[in-house]
This record gives sequence, structure tokens and C-alpha cells, in this order.
Amino acid sequence: KAADAINLLTNFSLSHSAIHSITQRVGQKVQEWTEQKPLSNVTMMKEKRKVPVLFIEGDGLLLTRRKGKERAELHRVQIHEGVAKKGKRPVLVNSMMFESAESSQKAFKRASGWIEATYDLRNTVIISNSDGGSGYEKDKFDLIIGKCARHEHFRDAYHVNQKIKQRLSFDKELSYQMISAVREWDYTKVCTVISQANDRIQDDYRRAEYELELTKLLSYLDRNWDSLKGLHLRYLPLRKGIGVCESNHRPYSYRMKRQGRGFGQKGA
Repeated sequence: KAADAINLLTNFSLSHSAIHSITQRVGQKVQEWTEQKPLSNVTMMKEKRKVPVLFIEGDGLLLTRRKGKERAELHRVQIHEGVAKKGKRPVLVNSMMFESAESSQKAFKRASGWIEATYDLRNTVIISNSDGGSGYEKDKFDLIIGKCARHEHFRDAYHVNQKIKQRLSFDKELSYQMISAVREWDYTKVCTVISQANDRIQDDYRRAEYELELTKLLSYLDRNWDSLKGLHLRYLPLRKGIGVCESNHRPYSYRMKRQGRGFGQKGA
């Protein structure tokens, strides 16, 4: 379509393959610039930004596979300083996004360069949030933060609720009770729901399967318990601002998924 428009509306012509070649070259230049720019700014410590709270989130977006290629994943790290109202619409304050189609490690490295060049975090509370997938564990955030006043890590609520619904799919009523127990951060209630779910299994043929699902769910909640404590329970001077990375996938997912396009790593 771009080739058709140029050939129709200008006094020169380009083939679609020439346009593809140009976009690949320009894309490579842009990628090189975005990878190096945060590292090229050297700011004196006294001139760096000092903020009370800094939010850092990380997540991956699996893309539609290009024929004959492995399925590419877009790794994203998002940073912002909080939420403000613009009219009636909430907006993120000084939001920055860093991505890599190669690895979460590269996305974190780019974010780390920006943080190092921009912020003095010695008196800042860091709020980090992720789904806990490979490459997005709490220690990955620790590595890019350095010295700060306090670091509070959260397991993303959307993914936790999805995990609960998946493991308790055979008892929908108790899945909602489990979500409520986790939201209240009440381990006694969690154990009570697990016990009730065991007692309410009526399908003897699938009993072993359901009991295994409950064991896996309790193990998942045990591993992540500290990160499941809600924002309102941590005595922090804020009530919102986490969970934005997942919702901000949309500009990428609308462009790169479910439109008949497939992406390899370089194309992504």
C-alpha cells in the first residue's frame, strides 16, 4: 500500500521490496539509538531526580508466530512515578517503557541504564510488580534498583486470580472465596478454602486430579505469599499505581496480534 501511494502521488517510484529494505534499515538505527541513549546521559548525583515513589513493572507478551520461526516474545519493563488526573482521565506521571524481543534481561538492562542516569533513589520507595514468570522474579528488580529507601514487590493480582480460577475450576463458588481470602491476606482462610474444596469433591473418578490441583494451588500461594500482600496492607502513602504494564500491552497487542501477521525476533 505504501508503494502504491508513493507511485501514485509522487513523481518517482519505489517497489514494495525497496520500502521494506528502507524500514528495516531505519528500524535498526532506531533500535541502536534506543539501546544506547539512556547510557549516554551522565548526570551528576545532585542533579538527578528525587521522587518519593517509583513504580517498576515487567511483563512479556507472546506474539503470533511467523511461519517457520520460533514464537517471538516482546519483553517489556515500564517505569512511572505515580498516577495523576488529566481532566477526568488518570494518566501515568513521567512514564517510560523499555522493550526487547530478545530477552527480559536486555529489557531490564535498558531500564537500569535509564534509572541510573535519571534518578537518585536513596530516599525513594520502589514499588515493583510482575506475574512472577521466568525473568521477572523479585531479584531481577533488585538488580536494577541499587540502593533505595525500601523495596516492596507485588505479584500481579490479575495473574494470581487467573491461577486461582484455573486450579479451582471444578468449584467456582470456592474460587471466589479463595480470591477474597488472598485479597485479605488471610492464610487461615486460604487453608479453610482448600480444606472445604477437598471435602466438596464429588467426582470420585477425578478426585486424584482435583486434589493435585489443590496441592499445586497451595504451593503457588506459599511460594508467593509475601508478594501477595495488598497495597492497602503495607502502610504505604499510596493506593494505586500498580498493574499498569499488563493494560499497556494494548498498543503492542493490537498492532502485532490477531491481524494475520506473524513475527520473528528481528521483525518484532
